[in-house]
Amino acid sequence: MNTPQNQTLKECEKFFEQGYAEDHPPELQEASLVIYRALATGHPVDLDDIAKTLSFTRPRLEQILALLPASTIDYDQAGKIVGFVGFSLEPANHSFFVGSKEFYTWCVFDAMFLPSLLQSNARLVTACPETGEKIEVYLSGQTVLSASPGAPVMSLVATTAEECCHGIRSVFCNHVNLFRDQLAFDEWSKGKAGTIGIPLKEGFAMALQRNEWRYPDIDWKAPVNPNEKESG
Repeated sequence: MNTPQNQTLKECEKFFEQGYAEDHPPELQEASLVIYRALATGHPVDLDDIAKTLSFTRPRLEQILALLPASTIDYDQAGKIVGFVGFSLEPANHSFFVGSKEFYTWCVFDAMFLPSLLQSNARLVTACPETGEKIEVYLSGQTVLSASPGAPVMSLVATTAEECCHGIRSVFCNHVNLFRDQLAFDEWSKGKAGTIGIPLKEGFAMALQRNEWRYPDIDWKAPVNPNEKESG
């Protein structure tokens, strides 16, 4: 049955599979993964360092990153990356802890797909938009380890890659949150067409599938060099 909820899920899955760029070449997949892991050191990411790691020239790296919408990358005044496709060193809506380091994500879905890319356990701390209650989620790269309160619901909103190219945070990220339970989501979502709520573990499963879709040509599950996490 093609219900509004099923239709929204299909649109979200299409967006997660397609990504932001019409062409998602292996070079962009490689650059994306290296940048995520470099940000996880807790320092702004220098493009020259990323180019060297990937054996690209700086102009080639800039050309590859230009395939992504400008709204998906944040730079500091020195021209270093401080936010990349949902993972940020600068304060945002959701706190995301990896070890002792505090980062931020633009939406809670980001926090679902990042642990497997970073190959690290993580903790998400956010607040229910309806009740204001703190929600804390422990994650591994393979599963949701625990959540408090125990049955949070993740919101999703129908979107397209074209819409997101004009401002990913305004059309998607700002609408993807965690709610303490189904009742809180139902109250918040009244009158919000194209917005659905799904169980947290279902959202996590979608995030893992998203990574499979976005990195089809590289071995993103290969063990991370321990020194890589401590570099920078």
